Amino acid sequence: MFEQAPFYEIKPDTDRALIHVRMVGLWSVALVDRYMVELEAAVADMARRHAGFGIVVDARTCPVQLAETSTRFAEATAHWPAPGTGPIKGLAIVVGSILNKLQAERTFGSLVRVFRELCVAQDWVEARIAGAAMEARHDGRTASLTGSREPAMTAQAARR
Repeated sequence: MFEQAPFYEIKPDTDRALIHVRMVGLWSVALVDRYMVELEAAVADMARRHAGFGIVVDARTCPVQLAETSTRFAEATAHWPAPGTGPIKGLAIVVGSILNKLQAERTFGSLVRVFRELCVAQDWVEARIAGAAMEARHDGRTASLTGSREPAMTAQAARR
């Protein structure tokens, strides 16, 4: 059986507020560490440019990873904020098998949504970004009407 050497590509798309990632092969803990440094740099750069953005990880060609690799991924992302609460509005991983899906769900928990089809994952992430942008526009409109960045006072609160 032909196996590809493990590698990754991280491609930020600032116009669409997306980070595209491609992962290939059976990873080592050292590769996870290098990848996380580069991914976190891309995340920080995207967060400077956009209040909300998404990440789509294409891992369809990755086999099920070793336990120590999965553990390292879990450790490296443990400090990431819950989905939608920080600048990352949607984080999707696309996998090639049910076993990979189970492993990704166990490794990342509620931090990610796991898909089997790339186009479905991209649509889901883009919808999350669009929803966050719409919410931000609404918050900005409210702030401009009230003259502050605080949420507008409700009629009920104003009567108190």
